[in-house]
Amino acid sequence: MILYKYIDNASLDRFFKDGYISIKFTPHSEFNDPFESYGYALDDASIESLTMRHEINKNLACLCLSKNPLNVLMWSHYAEKHQGFVVAIDIEKAGYDDEAKCLIESPRV
Repeated sequence: MILYKYIDNASLDRFFKDGYISIKFTPHSEFNDPFESYGYALDDASIESLTMRHEINKNLACLCLSKNPLNVLMWSHYAEKHQGFVVAIDIEKAGYDDEAKCLIESPRV
């Protein structure tokens, strides 16, 4: 399956850095919607729930891909207002077709 990553002009050089493909996993702190990762199980405002939310979110990063290379909203938000790029990624070849493999622990940088 082919999925698409929308990127701006500045990200293109980083994407193909030193002959390798480098894909950025976005930290929760950089999400456009601060409520993006709030689950239904954590929907109350108790101290325990808020603490758990904070702990999950400070260690959460995700790779955002689209099934559609022609999505106007994605081009607008993530590809520098229609002037950036969309990169096709074969998720089987990239190793993203297995959910268990997609849970990657990464040190904080």
